[in-house]
Amino acid sequence: MESSPSAELLPVCHWSPPSLEGWTFAVVVHAGCCILGSLPLGLILYPLRQRHATIAATSATSGSSSKVTTRQETWIMNDQQQQQQQQRRRRQVLCVILAVGAAAVPPLLVYAVSSSSSTYSSWFGWEGNNHHNVFPAYFWMGPFLLSTFGFSTFFKTINVAFGQYPLGADSTLLSWLLWFVLLPEPRYVQGQLQGPASWMSIQNMIIVFVFKILGISLLLSLMLQSDSGDTIDLPFSLPEWFVQVHNVYLWLFPLLAGGIFLPKTLLSSIGNMMALAMMLSVLHQLLAFAYSDIPLPTWLVTIWNGYVHLWLLYLFASFCLDFSLLTNVTLTAGRIQFEAGFDNPLVASRSLREAWGLRWNKSVGTLLKRTVYIPARHHHGWNAVAATLATFLASGLLHEYNFSIHNHTVSSDYYGKVTIFFVLMGFLMMAEQVVYTKFVPPSWKSWMQQNVPTVLISLVWCLLASSPLEQFFMPSWLEAGWVKALMELFPTFQCGKML
Repeated sequence: MESSPSAELLPVCHWSPPSLEGWTFAVVVHAGCCILGSLPLGLILYPLRQRHATIAATSATSGSSSKVTTRQETWIMNDQQQQQQQQRRRRQVLCVILAVGAAAVPPLLVYAVSSSSSTYSSWFGWEGNNHHNVFPAYFWMGPFLLSTFGFSTFFKTINVAFGQYPLGADSTLLSWLLWFVLLPEPRYVQGQLQGPASWMSIQNMIIVFVFKILGISLLLSLMLQSDSGDTIDLPFSLPEWFVQVHNVYLWLFPLLAGGIFLPKTLLSSIGNMMALAMMLSVLHQLLAFAYSDIPLPTWLVTIWNGYVHLWLLYLFASFCLDFSLLTNVTLTAGRIQFEAGFDNPLVASRSLREAWGLRWNKSVGTLLKRTVYIPARHHHGWNAVAATLATFLASGLLHEYNFSIHNHTVSSDYYGKVTIFFVLMGFLMMAEQVVYTKFVPPSWKSWMQQNVPTVLISLVWCLLASSPLEQFFMPSWLEAGWVKALMELFPTFQCGKML
């Protein structure tokens, strides 16, 4: 029986289930990092810190109880202070050595496995000619999880060296191990572990977790329909007549930015004029999406791809932290509350400062604030701008370390780009603050606060960050096979036409 012409046009969709091997591998690597790495290191650091505290307390007690002359008391106190300083420096040196050693394990392990890729492929029956395609795509998760172990243990060990861990984290051995091993960290308030977690909050975690899985699957399924396989094609292009009009518009743009065509009473600052001109320029481009004669401008495609990848990156990173969060809640039987990983940065941020400082990857942000920003501000006397830029620089170097591990198969040409991205984000955040405080009138601020939806403001900063993200952050991830790894770990649908 012949099929009808209309039936030939019906799409045929194929469902690809998540790889059980991939998830088993990821869980084993994650558990191995915690049990074989973080847990022993935490046990080593806890008695080291306790022994130092005991020596200091004993010295202070013996000094206060000695009945000697004033001059002798002074000598003894000075001697005790020197001993305490020596003990503190030895502890700091030892902790720094342990931190560097822990951070060195992941890259050395990944290098050893990559160098022996042919041996492992023969063991497991994988086929391939080099380390780029010997291992299954989901193996990208192994180095990714190892890099997370490396930077988190490094920062937390440095926190131990300089006493920067949360108040109450060392109250008991259990509290110490919960803080040192787990990410996200337990929640401490006034030195006390908070708990238990309410059943309502656990339900919300599970619901959000499921929606993130669906979001990742949807984005990946749309990417499967594209030509490149790692982004979503825009089904739009620009007509020839629009290009000619747009060329004229580009010549008029500086005049519009200067306010020649607008009464000065409508705009109270040059910053507002520039913002309006840029909005009109983008709107002018967006109005042409319904036409399909010539390709879109490269810069617009870059922003679109960056926006898509920003959402996929957010969903993936927050999924990983939510997975750890639910695991932590399960292991502690819901008796302890944990900090959130992300806090809706792409839809609930009214500024870059709020997005980066308060909502995006709060676990890493807390480590950076505790290790870089707070010491720079309170111990070294740096101003807020310098401390913020130093924190973004440290974040860039942290990601350089991560990328060198989980994107180790890519060209060395990508090294340094992620640092450029984070430093650029730091400058953009500072510039945003300057423009908002000095060029936006108070009446406009009040009107925006009351009338402009938060999701719209979030969209603006997302688009602002999308182009740098696509140019400096994402290339090594895409080349290393990040999207392909996710396609093996999450369910996807691929639709085509019947022939």
